[in-house]
Amino acid sequence: MIIYTLLGILILSFSGLIVIVSKRFSMLSSLPEASLSSSLRKETIEELTVKVKNSSILRGFSFELLLQKILSKFRILTLKTDYKTSNLLEKLRQKQKRESSDNYWKEIKQTNNIEELNNIVEPEKKKSKKGILKRTKKIKVETE
Repeated sequence: MIIYTLLGILILSFSGLIVIVSKRFSMLSSLPEASLSSSLRKETIEELTVKVKNSSILRGFSFELLLQKILSKFRILTLKTDYKTSNLLEKLRQKQKRESSDNYWKEIKQTNNIEELNNIVEPEKKKSKKGILKRTKKIKVETE
């Protein structure tokens, strides 16, 4: 229910935005275009670049040094990620190894129990009436 409410608010917001923009668009289209000559634009851009280069903040700034720092931090991040994933893989391998060794001994124990139970059932097969062997089912132990 909350999703439908939020979706309704979103749709109403976008429709209001469209109404406002359409009203302003007609007003903006009636205004004359203010165009600067291309030479004036180039001069202002050049003045800004000179001011930025001469500013005290960027005087000792080097893009190569920034790139070097970013790459070294990225390398450290990837190494940390690699270390964490190798630890997780090692834990999973150890867990799988423990479970497989535990299952191995459980299976051995269960097979021994099944053989003992089958040995107990077999003498009952020999007891029969009128020479006909009784059919008995071997006991199956479900594995956990």
